[in-house]
Amino acid sequence: MAVYAYSIIDGLSIFRDHYRKRRSISKDAEQYLEQPDKNEIHPIPQSNLGKGRKFEDFVLTKFDRNLFSIVRKTRPCRGADDHYMESNPDPDYIFRYIPSREKFGVEMKFRSNFGSEIIKWSYPDQMARYKQFEKEEEIPVYIIIGLGGLPESPNEIFLVPLRKIESPELSLQFLSKYRLSPEENVRWQQGSFWNSGYLTKVT
Repeated sequence: MAVYAYSIIDGLSIFRDHYRKRRSISKDAEQYLEQPDKNEIHPIPQSNLGKGRKFEDFVLTKFDRNLFSIVRKTRPCRGADDHYMESNPDPDYIFRYIPSREKFGVEMKFRSNFGSEIIKWSYPDQMARYKQFEKEEEIPVYIIIGLGGLPESPNEIFLVPLRKIESPELSLQFLSKYRLSPEENVRWQQGSFWNSGYLTKVT
């Protein structure tokens, strides 16, 4: 009888967790749904969108298509029918490392720099959303920053784990620890049952 009771409790617990997951909503999306007329949060100039796409195309060449698949790509605007897309504040790409089926998120940012020692890669609320996404989805998120030069051929690249970032503004001294040569590709170091894998450069 006791075993049967515990089974019911476990079943209700699982159902409750699934119910919460189905109804979960990001803070950004909740803000929009409550005030849809104020949805223009950090609008992106068209010129920056073009640079962003070129940088994304460049970064994608760093992922071996035989080892990585793209699970999802976030669209940088509303849908064609003008509906708000809740996935907009998510990282640009969700990748899967095919051999182990592990997933991870990647947000790509290109900055011209112009000699500044501080790089503003995000806004506080955007960074908070990436952190929330990482926690909710239970997958690691990485920020890939291109600096200087052209978006399709940046002077420098940095591959930074989101969990190491505490500010939307990063110093070049901090970024130097995560420098990736523009000629280098990336690889995935498989995790175990207990630990997630991680993204790193090919050595």
